[in-house]
Amino acid sequence: MAKNKIKGGKKINKAINELQKIAKQKSGLLVGLPKDASPYPDGTSVIMVGIVHEFGSSDGKIPERSFLRSSLDENRETFLKFWKDGAAKSILTLNKNSKDVLPLLGQMMQAAVQQKIVTLRSPALKLQTIINKKSSNPLIDTGHMRQSIRWEFKK
Repeated sequence: MAKNKIKGGKKINKAINELQKIAKQKSGLLVGLPKDASPYPDGTSVIMVGIVHEFGSSDGKIPERSFLRSSLDENRETFLKFWKDGAAKSILTLNKNSKDVLPLLGQMMQAAVQQKIVTLRSPALKLQTIINKKSSNPLIDTGHMRQSIRWEFKK
């Protein structure tokens, strides 16, 4: 049986070809703390701090406060809709390609993770910790981890 080809105008054919290329790619958009993230001023690895908060400490003293996985899970449908609608619209109406939409999607994902860091309140900090740091936000002390969140396109 022969494959059916969808025929349309030049823009539609360009969009179809572009979207088929995307579907075959073995690459992806990554969001998180990059391996070259600057440490805290005292030398503590921001990646280590992020891992401990994301999964909890091995000794159980710091509970899991997922900011990365939970943010991406909570916003998955929004990201997928933006990607589908944004890629198709850019290709069809703006004469662009998928590479023009990826930075916007990366920025959206980065912003969602950073917002989660700002708004996360549970599990709550112990009272003495709140008094010591003068804040009830468990993931923000200096803002360094939030500012270190980045997106990148990985081939």
